[in-house]
Amino acid sequence: MYDIVKIVREQIGYTELSDGWTKYGQWYADNIAKHQAFATAPWCAMMLSYCANEAGILDGDIFPNTSPAGSSCPTMLKWFEEHGCRYPASELPMVGDVVFFSWDSKRNADHVGIIDRVSGCLPSECVIRSVEGNISNKVITRSIDYTDNRVLATVRPKYKTTYDDALTTMAQMCIDGFMGGGDERKRLLYDAIQGRVNELLM
Repeated sequence: MYDIVKIVREQIGYTELSDGWTKYGQWYADNIAKHQAFATAPWCAMMLSYCANEAGILDGDIFPNTSPAGSSCPTMLKWFEEHGCRYPASELPMVGDVVFFSWDSKRNADHVGIIDRVSGCLPSECVIRSVEGNISNKVITRSIDYTDNRVLATVRPKYKTTYDDALTTMAQMCIDGFMGGGDERKRLLYDAIQGRVNELLM
């Protein structure tokens, strides 16, 4: 999980060319869709697919590795739902979760990003920061209230890691500032462990 968040962060500031071409779309066209039209297509979801591939988790289990699930926000959300990854708005989001946005009252998945920072101890007061592609033709960060109507859904990919790897990852996330400090860090670390406990008991 930490790897993809780190890779996504490294994309911040990337800008598409004047004709809409991006390295994400070209990679997707060459490796997934096998159609050059994707090289200049809307690319928020393809950016995540590209980063998942760079992180070694574009395997059809953690992230979708077929088209259109890797390029279409509605289809990507459906794929995660079918794989049991969507969680209710009453549950606090975590770093590494994928967030889908809707821009109108139709409540369709219009856009997607990945959460790289969380603040607040309750869903009602939580603010998430997400890294998103294809906003004003760039990769940007957005800070938004978790309860904002534009936040349509959050999903937690089934990241795979060993126990030692998990501890190392969480420690490195603390060092790199993903977990905040003080009570916020304690809450995030507790939620990470308790969430897995709850999953194992289901």
